[in-house]
This record gives sequence, C-alpha cells and structure tokens, in this order.
Amino acid sequence: MFRIIFTLLFLSFSMLTYASQNVVLLHGLFASKNQWDKWVPLLTQKGYHVVVPELPEKDYSLEYQVKLLHQLMVKLHLHKINLAGNSMGGMIAALYAKSYPSEVVSLAFIGAPLGIHSPILSPVDNLIKAGHNPFIPLTKDELNQELQLLFVHPPELSEEIINTILTKYKNNQAEDLKIWEVVQKHSGDFDAVFNFPMPTLIIWGDQDHVFDVSAAPLLQKNIPGSQLEIVKGGSHLLFMEEPEAIVDIYVKFLSKFN
Repeated sequence: MFRIIFTLLFLSFSMLTYASQNVVLLHGLFASKNQWDKWVPLLTQKGYHVVVPELPEKDYSLEYQVKLLHQLMVKLHLHKINLAGNSMGGMIAALYAKSYPSEVVSLAFIGAPLGIHSPILSPVDNLIKAGHNPFIPLTKDELNQELQLLFVHPPELSEEIINTILTKYKNNQAEDLKIWEVVQKHSGDFDAVFNFPMPTLIIWGDQDHVFDVSAAPLLQKNIPGSQLEIVKGGSHLLFMEEPEAIVDIYVKFLSKFN
C-alpha cells in the first residue's frame, strides 16, 4: 500500500481542511515521493495541505494505482482534491480524474505526462526505437545518460549513491522491464480527446528530452479548455530543478477557482 509521511515538515493535513486546499502529488515511473520534497514546504507555506503518496513498486498497472489511490483518499476523508502528477504520475492523475470526476477539483500535469506521441521524436524516443531503454541503467555511463535526459542540469551524485542506484537497478532489472511494458500500454491514451470537467493545467519544459515539446499543443487540443504553460529551458523534471518558479505557475492556476 501507500507509505505516507505524516510529519509537520513534509505533510500538512487536517480532516477539517477546505476541499480547494487539498493537493495530491503523484511521482513518475521508477521514482519516489521524494521528487516532491521541495514542493511540499512551498505549498504548505501558501496554505495548501499536501499529500504525497509513495506508489507501489511491485504492480504498476495504472488502473490498480488509481484504485489504491482512491482507497487512500477515502481513508483520509479527502473527497475533493487538486490532483497533480509528473510523467507516469500525470497519466495516473488523468485516469483518476476520469474515474472520479466529482472528487477532483482540478487536474495538473507538472511536466509532460505519459500518453501522447510527439510529432518530433525526442532523444528518448530515438533511443527506444534503437532498442535501448535509458531508464533501466546498469552502468555508470548509462546512469549519467539517464540523468542528462531527465535534467537540464543533472545533480552531482557521490560514488556511494551511484553504486546504490545501480545495484538496485541490477537486482530489479527483470521486474523493471515487466513494469515498463505494463506502463507503455498507456503511451497513446492522450492521442484521443479527453473531456475533463475540471480545470486542467499542462506545464511542459521546452527542453524535455523524454516527451518532445512538439506534443504540447496537441495535448492541449485533446483536452478542451486546458491551460498550457511552456517553460523555456525546462526539463522533464523541471519541477525539481525550478521548484519555486513551477510552484508559482501552479498556485496561480489554483487561485483562479479556489
């Protein structure tokens, strides 16, 4: 199930909060809730109550993720939420909003979501087309390549952290490949029109090497009434590299109807 941090530092939650103040953030594939560490204090300082679930690692069926997420929201008595996600988390958020539209106040894709094909192939598209999956690195060079694809300015990692990451990937390689195949079943979901009744925000970095920005206007077209913000110099994980700037975009969006 989900592992939630209920501490004053990383999670502010009250059963008496207004629906418009509740924000749920979903991480991407092969990632963790820690992606949002810089976001939680920024949002809580602005008066929002934030829930950051750790998505299960053993079953990445997105329909299963939606089911578990709803169970969590029921358990926490959160019947109205602002739901946001990055990459795979964005697609899970979309599926949740489609399944439980009356419970989602707003929907946001913080960085390109999984689910739409780009007219211009991204560097990741080209690698996968050539038979190489850059998201299951087994060597230091492959890990460096992955970081360069995810960030404009990749973080510097110690040898200890690098070795820990690579050991995990090596131990989980077979399972990760199965998870990858399951998740890719949704790679074209947004190629069709999604009619969401709630306000929807799309934030996309123009330096996203995972999902090329040429798909951004197509996604906006396929989500009628959605708001598109293209961030100059933004990476796939732009919300980690530029937390203050991206939080400001998100909060301005929320302020329009909260």
